This record gives sequence, C-alpha cells and structure tokens, in this order.
Amino acid sequence: PLARQERLEEALLMGLRLSEGGSLDRLEIEYGGALDAVLDFQEIDRLCDAGYLVYSDDNLSTTRPGRMILDHLLGRIVKPD
Repeated sequence: PLARQERLEEALLMGLRLSEGGSLDRLEIEYGGALDAVLDFQEIDRLCDAGYLVYSDDNLSTTRPGRMILDHLLGRIVKPD
C-alpha cells in the first residue's frame, strides 16, 4: 500500500493530466489533513505567474505548456516528506 503522501501525489498527478485539473478541497477531504503541509502554495503561485498552472477557487490545473513538464512541476509543488 502507498503512504498518504504517495496517494496524494498520484491523485494530484492524475488530476493535473486532465485539462480541467482537480479540486484541492476534494483532495484535502479524501487524504485528510491540510494540504499546505504537503503542497508549496508559494511555488504554485510562482508557476501560475509563469503560465504553467492555473489556480482558481479550489481547482488546480495545468496550462498546455505545464502539461508538457508535469513531472517537473510536481517536483516543485510537492514538499518532500
């Protein structure tokens, strides 16, 4: 079985592969605990400003250029455990 953070990373990766992205509120409910312990929201803001991510309401998605480097983006927004 995967650890909590690994499950969260997998769910985040699957959501970000979709053009509509995924709900961070839903991830928080499903995986328990505040996401700020796992995600770097300052880096998410920087990547939004750079045009790779879109964060609106509770939804996080990638732009077309962001989807091309999704593995790299995940390494930047997911805090090490």
